[in-house]
Amino acid sequence: MSLKVGTTTPIADLIETTILTYTAQAGDYLRGWYVMGDAIADLLLKIQATEVDIGLIDHDIGDMYKPIPPIALTSGYTVIITVQKRADGSSKNFRGVIY
Repeated sequence: MSLKVGTTTPIADLIETTILTYTAQAGDYLRGWYVMGDAIADLLLKIQATEVDIGLIDHDIGDMYKPIPPIALTSGYTVIITVQKRADGSSKNFRGVIY
């Protein structure tokens, strides 16, 4: 079951952009994350602005799925996925999921 499914977000070249934000509730555990995108991009998963995990979409159309060891989330903490698309000259769409 997903903690949150983000909306599709267009991303400009070389700008780190948040595609998903979730505020944790009591008893939440983060078990993994998933990003769908249609460009090569660097990905970051952050909790309370601290980098927890990284990912990469390394082909023109694809996704990145990453299970992680469960992390107990403190109520009120913010979980964020950011994307920084590598240059290709046009805006591309990305969507994130945390579970």
